[in-house]
Amino acid sequence: MPASTLKIYLHDGTRSFRIQLVGDLKVSDLSELDGCWRTAKSSVLGRPLVLDVTKLKSTDEAGTQWIRAMLRENAQILDGREVTTETPSRLRDRPDGPVNSSGKLRIGRWRSFVSNLQRNLAIGSAQAK
Repeated sequence: MPASTLKIYLHDGTRSFRIQLVGDLKVSDLSELDGCWRTAKSSVLGRPLVLDVTKLKSTDEAGTQWIRAMLRENAQILDGREVTTETPSRLRDRPDGPVNSSGKLRIGRWRSFVSNLQRNLAIGSAQAK
């Protein structure tokens, strides 16, 4: 597996806890990123969790779905100067994903996505040991 190009920076401020993503977000990065997210979420004490995607160059489908899942967990997204609670337009409406542009789930693609995500997270965990 090629080395990750994603860099994750954690900013623990007085008004929010910000996770800054720089580079390319791929399924192989999700295990570490999700660990950062879970740790941050348990220690922010009422401050908003902000996912900064300003310097995120690209994301694969699994990365896009992870960002959407964080929004469902009440994350805020920072993209440039805009803070939002929606997926940024540049990461939205990927035609190959499990959710179509009207927000309806494509069951076959969802099963494939979940299966691939579980397999890649298991591989990442095994490599970390």
